[in-house]
Amino acid sequence: MDSTCLVPTVKHGGGGVMVWGCFAGDTVGDLLKIEGILNQHGYHSILQQHAIPSDENEPAMKRHKEQLAYMQSEEFQKILKAKSKHTGVLKEAEAEMQEKYFDPLVKKEQMEEKMKSIKEQKCRVVTCKTCKYTHYKPLDTCVSENHDFHWHDAVKRFFKCPCGNRTIALDRLPKKPCRYKIRL
Repeated sequence: MDSTCLVPTVKHGGGGVMVWGCFAGDTVGDLLKIEGILNQHGYHSILQQHAIPSDENEPAMKRHKEQLAYMQSEEFQKILKAKSKHTGVLKEAEAEMQEKYFDPLVKKEQMEEKMKSIKEQKCRVVTCKTCKYTHYKPLDTCVSENHDFHWHDAVKRFFKCPCGNRTIALDRLPKKPCRYKIRL
C-alpha cells in the first residue's frame, strides 16, 4: 500500500459518529449526521429529502450552478488575486522583528571574533606565599588565616585547546589540561 494514501487518525475516548452524504457528477449533496440507528424508513426519508430531485429542490440546484459560475467569473478571480494595501507595513514590522532578534546575535558573534584575536591581557592578581598559588582574588581561607599574600600586575594569556575551547593561564603556558575532555 502506498504511504501517501494513508491518513493519520486521532483516537479518542470511544463512541463514534455516523454520517450520510452523496455526490453526483459536478455537484456534492448534503452531509448529514445520523442520530441513533438508521433503519429502512430513515434511509428512505433521507433519500427523499436530500438525494432525489424534486420541484422544491430545483431552486437549490439553480442557486448551486449560479455559485459555480460566479466562482469561475473574472470578478471572483480578481478578488482572489487581490493583495492587501498593508503589505508594506507588514514587511516593515517583520523586518523590525528580525532586526531585534538578529542584532544581539550579530553583536555576540562580533565579540567572539574580537576575543579570538586577543592573545593576552594585563590584569591584577594576588599571590599567596603560604599556599603558593596565584589567582585573581585571594581564597577565603587565606584571608581568614591571615596568610602572607600580595597584589601585583600580571598578564593573562589565552590559549586555544584542541577541543575548540579557550583556556586561560597566568603563566607563559597553561599548566592544567582543558576542563573539557575530548572523546573519540
